[in-house]
Amino acid sequence: MSDYIFLNESLANEQIFGINTYAGSLYFATRNQSGTEFFKIDTTGIIHSLGKPLGVDNIDAYGLVEFKSHLYIGTYNQSGAEIWTMNHGLEFKQIAKLGIQNQNNIDIWSMIVFQNSLYAGTWNPVDGGELYKTEDGVSFRKIMGLNDPNKDYIRSMAVFQNKLFISIGKRDDQLSLISIDADETVSYIETPLAPPLNDIYNIVAFDDALYLTTGAHKKANHPGCEIWKYKDNKYTQVASAGFGNINNKYILSFEKHNDLLLFGTYNIIDGCEIYAMDLNDQFYKVIEKGINNDPQNESTAKGLKSFNQKLFVGTRNETTGLQLFEMDVHAI
Repeated sequence: MSDYIFLNESLANEQIFGINTYAGSLYFATRNQSGTEFFKIDTTGIIHSLGKPLGVDNIDAYGLVEFKSHLYIGTYNQSGAEIWTMNHGLEFKQIAKLGIQNQNNIDIWSMIVFQNSLYAGTWNPVDGGELYKTEDGVSFRKIMGLNDPNKDYIRSMAVFQNKLFISIGKRDDQLSLISIDADETVSYIETPLAPPLNDIYNIVAFDDALYLTTGAHKKANHPGCEIWKYKDNKYTQVASAGFGNINNKYILSFEKHNDLLLFGTYNIIDGCEIYAMDLNDQFYKVIEKGINNDPQNESTAKGLKSFNQKLFVGTRNETTGLQLFEMDVHAI
């Protein structure tokens, strides 16, 4: 692991929640209480600040999904979440505001492309999470609402077996998944997961199965994050007890790299860790102790991305602010 290649000059940039490749470069956006800041990394490794193009009220940017040749960006905004686009000329344009159709949607937490449409899932602590769809990239319509403040997140989405699968942020109850067909038929799929687990933080299609990462970050007595495999309508646990470290409370990020699936943990005691899983569901540790033996690097947030033969890892560090590291992917 190299030294970090970017460290903001103040604590203002707290962490990365949005990161993705677009038009041959890597883009990421920070959490910043005075407005999310955008950065671009080109193939030479040079980092360019794009400033705060979304204004001061959008303090986080999520999603960063390419759709119709634009980069779509979902935001966190206490006055109602917004959706913006960026084109190849680095021009930003607001597409939706005030929570799309419900101002209680204060966060566009997840976005994905499915069947030539863009889906956006919200965090709504008042009415429960909501799911929106656009076919033309401009007009959004509501597909479903959870209608329960205890189910406040459309947490994660993945395309699997020609369906859109969705995990729900839910509190103190049996956890379930949702699947949506191309004709928008909604089905609920029960899981074996129950309290003290209270969140399926990520779902990801890998090889021929769907993987669920769990957490219970507000449950002090929880024995660490878990990973479950969903295949042929059956669930199998493939990782437990925080990969052997119960301080790994939940998994915040994942990234596919060749025949490996990488997972980044949240660990406020030892610092974040990154694990790799192969096609046989075997795990090995890639990074430990918060990177560079700094336990203040407590999580990888959403900042985990493979680009230009390097793995980029963005950490949350309350002492220094956001740090960004790079690792040669050939070493994984």
